[in-house]
Formats: sequence, C-alpha cells, structure tokens
Amino acid sequence: MYKTNRDDFNKDTILRAAQRTAFRCSFCKVPTIGPSREANDAVSNIGVAAHICAASPGGKRYDPNMTKQQRKSIENCIWMCQVHAHLIDTDEITYSVSMLKEMKAKAEADAEKVD
Repeated sequence: MYKTNRDDFNKDTILRAAQRTAFRCSFCKVPTIGPSREANDAVSNIGVAAHICAASPGGKRYDPNMTKQQRKSIENCIWMCQVHAHLIDTDEITYSVSMLKEMKAKAEADAEKVD
C-alpha cells in the first residue's frame, strides 16, 4: 500500500454518511443502493462519500486551516450519487461549503421524516 496526502474517510464514516441520508443522494435524492442481479446477495452501490472541503491541497474547497481529523470527519462528508459527487468538484463557486452543508442538513432532515 502506498501513502497519499489525502485525508480520506474511514469505512465507518462512509457507512454512517450513507445511512444518515437513507442511502439517497443529498443532491438529487435518488436511491444510491439496491439489488444487483449478479447474485441473490449482491448489491449495487452508486453512492459516494464526498468531501465538502477537499481531502488534499489543490482540491475544490480545500481549507488549509482544517486539521486532518476535521477533513476526515463525518461533518466534512456529504453522501451523493457519483454524478453529483463529480459535479460539485467542477464548480466550487456554485457549490460552496455553505451550500453543501445546507444540502447535507436538508438531506438528513428528509431522511428523518416518517410518512
């Protein structure tokens, strides 16, 4: 295994971020997980634990004042489908830190609702 300068999320943070949105994209609300027909126990997951502030220098919305732990924390993690995870990293003006935090909070609040 090689070392990188990325402050990536651990498996627990990734799972909890997904669970906190009921496995729905925080942007478009589509389910990001479901059955795969490859096997009776197979699952397809198109979800991504995206960084609100980039994991490494040079990334979108990178904040040099954050600690490694802050960059790797669930507070800096937003659950998205692959399309929207890529989209937010193409335009940091439109997809600002404050906008992504609001989007995350709304997605989590929506997941709490019981019909």
